[in-house]
Amino acid sequence: MSKFRIQMARRQGELKAKEKGYDAFPVDPFAIAETEDILVEPKDPGRVGVSGGIIFHDESVGIFYATDIKSEGFRRFTVAHELGHYFL
Repeated sequence: MSKFRIQMARRQGELKAKEKGYDAFPVDPFAIAETEDILVEPKDPGRVGVSGGIIFHDESVGIFYATDIKSEGFRRFTVAHELGHYFL
């Protein structure tokens, strides 16, 4: 990915966070998803292989995240990453 595209993606994320009321850390990606009516659910810890994903079905959107990775920060990052796909 080009440096320009990374900068643009970062800027869009910052703008979206500010739009949702966040102008400083921490940012709660679970709360942001809720404001968009995006279902966020943990993935079965026995099903390893991916850390998360986003599913579009008709007018509905869902995000799943790994629970076999015990880091809360990693789970938050995963949900935020998938929100990036949604907003971009």
